[in-house]
Amino acid sequence: MNRANIPQTDSIHELADFWDTHDLTDFENELEIIKTLAKSRGISPANLIREWVLEHIEVK
Repeated sequence: MNRANIPQTDSIHELADFWDTHDLTDFENELEIIKTLAKSRGISPANLIREWVLEHIEVK
């Protein structure tokens, strides 16, 4: 199956257009990888994603 990657953009319009034609089930493999990584670190997938977001947020 050939699918698009999630756009790497800050544009809310671009992201909205993308998610209007895609859903999370298009990325089930990636979600399983996140679960595996989180389990290996002894944390929940939500906490792993939270850590990633916090690492990339600009502190103002």
